Order: sequence, then C-alpha cells, then structure tokens
Amino acid sequence: MGHHQTEATTSDAVAVRILDAAVAVINRQGVTETTIAAICAESGIDHPEFDARFGSVNDVLVQIIAFITQAYGDAMAATARRRRSLYESVRLAHQKLLDVAEEHRDFQSALMAIRLAAMTDRRIGVPTAATRSLQEELIARSEDWLEDLARLHNVTWELPTRLLATFMSVSLTGVLVDYLARQDMTASRSMVDLIAFDLAHRGRRMSKNSSY
Repeated sequence: MGHHQTEATTSDAVAVRILDAAVAVINRQGVTETTIAAICAESGIDHPEFDARFGSVNDVLVQIIAFITQAYGDAMAATARRRRSLYESVRLAHQKLLDVAEEHRDFQSALMAIRLAAMTDRRIGVPTAATRSLQEELIARSEDWLEDLARLHNVTWELPTRLLATFMSVSLTGVLVDYLARQDMTASRSMVDLIAFDLAHRGRRMSKNSSY
C-alpha cells in the first residue's frame, strides 16, 4: 500500500507504513483503540521511529484525512470544463469521488470511522491549532468547490452555498457509507447521479453583464 502518500510522507517509506498500519488498525478495532503501540505492532516499527515522524496518533489521523481529501480534490478538480453543462460537471466530479473511494476503500473506511469519532470529540482528526472541527472543515471544502463551480459556469446558486455544501456533504457521505457496507458500485453511481441532478438544478445562469 505504499501508494498511500501525502506531501508530508512522499519520500518517507516508514511514514507510509505507519499510515497504512493505522488505517488497518482503525478498520479492525476502531479509532479509540488505535494507539501508538497498536500502530507500531501493526507496522513493525518501534516507538522512536514513530516519534520521529508523528507527535501523536491524532497527527496520523490528520495525515489519513489529508491523503483521501487531497485525492478527492484532485479528482474532482480534473473534471471542471467550461464546455460541459453544470449537471455534467457535478455528475462527473461525484463519479470521480466514487472512483477514489473504490481505489482507496481502506482509507475511505478509516475516514468514515474518524468522522464518526470526531462527532463526539472535536479535536479528533484536526491539527492542534485548527479552529474548525473536521466536519466543519469538510463542509468548507465543499463550499469552496461549489463557489469555484459557479464561477466556471457563470451561475449563481439559488440557495446559500453553505446550505448546499452541507446537503452535498451529507448526501455523499450517505452514498459512501452505503457503498462500504454493500460494495455495490452500480447502485452508488446511480445515487450520486440523482444528487448531481438535484444540485445542478439549484444553479441559475447569470447575465453576460454580471461581474461575478
């Protein structure tokens, strides 16, 4: 699983092993049981090697989240084209999200476990100095994407982007949870098409004179 790398770990094979081991432990035992000792035992490294790369288990969780969200962002951004309709842009972006989830199912499953744990402890999965919770950060990323999409297609959203971002985040999370449980990608792709259709119909074409 050495392809699971973030900018912080790209040149560090031991750090990659730590991330992969943490994902395995999370998926098997849960976030609360994912300790440094458990990660070290899973990865075959010792405590000093862990300490040389991560200050805590939460630092590892942050890197897991960074990997999968970066993969999502890159995949979805690659679908942005002016020549496509708004619906097609949203649909393709969401389909690419499913591609990432399918390719990195172990990391996606771990992310879901981290998100669940973060619902009861705002410190989980966020950098020490962060002021937003994990859920707030993920919704903010969706909001940024919607604003970029609106500029690309010269549309305005009929509802506040924060509300639409929350809808998108919750809806896609539901699809991903269903996929992880049933591993029925055909059904998941059909569901994201419905989400994309509804979301795209919230966009209204702006006049050519608009400075948006």
